[in-house]
Amino acid sequence: MRRNNGKSNQIIVKFMGGLGNQLFIYGLYKKFKTMGRIVRADITEYCTGVEKRPFSLTELGINLNIAQRDEIRIYSRKNPINIIKNKAGMVCNYMEKVSYIYDEHVLKLDNAYVTGYWQNPKYFDDIKDILLRDIKFPSLNYKNEGLKNKIMSENAVAVHVRMGDYLKFSKKYGDICDTEYYRRAFNTIESRIESPIYYGFSDDVLSAKRVIKDMRKIRWIESTEVDRPYDDLNIMKSCKHFVLANSSFSWWGGYLGDYTEKIVISPNKWVNTSDKCDIWCEDWIRI
Repeated sequence: MRRNNGKSNQIIVKFMGGLGNQLFIYGLYKKFKTMGRIVRADITEYCTGVEKRPFSLTELGINLNIAQRDEIRIYSRKNPINIIKNKAGMVCNYMEKVSYIYDEHVLKLDNAYVTGYWQNPKYFDDIKDILLRDIKFPSLNYKNEGLKNKIMSENAVAVHVRMGDYLKFSKKYGDICDTEYYRRAFNTIESRIESPIYYGFSDDVLSAKRVIKDMRKIRWIESTEVDRPYDDLNIMKSCKHFVLANSSFSWWGGYLGDYTEKIVISPNKWVNTSDKCDIWCEDWIRI
């Protein structure tokens, strides 16, 4: 490992966003670690209140090496930006170039502050088993534990309908997972498995029902408290099959599901603002 003024080179990875985003960023963090890098996490936006959503990874039993404020100040300086071929000892402030697209250059860094959401399974799919061992969901309450056990005994299909801030940012995320998308997804599921039982997950069940309408009987799961989003994810991933929304939270439900013959349905389009996207796993069905 090269040395910089007597200190080992390291990577500082900035964490931001909700639970789904945090898990994607952790995937890159863990990949760096398995490559032998010294890696630290910048979670200051959660500590200062800039990020309004809770930091949930510690509740999942994930241990992070937290970067100190003086390290963050040095590594996150704005100049130079996006340098790949660093001179010896130069700190690189590296920002994700294109969302959802794998960037091979980021994994070549060894002295950098890294900012982005890194929503692409190619960053960590080869260490998936390690990630799954790292993620340890906390115990559910009695009611939700009973629900989870029931779901695991059925031919359950998780149906995620993302509302919330997607209504505000409809130009980017809206009109992708519409009524017709869910209709086609249900037809695809029913052409492949017998007697599916649908469980609905949403951050706004009332609005989600208007999207799904009455095309199928959905057993809606009332969301848990806002500071425990991992409980919803825990229940969702227990289903055998998945109908995803264009949401990072939804994505992780499908990715973490461990039924060996699972079917994962995903929208063929993830955002309206760009055709460049490669967020899907190879065995998912895109419609």
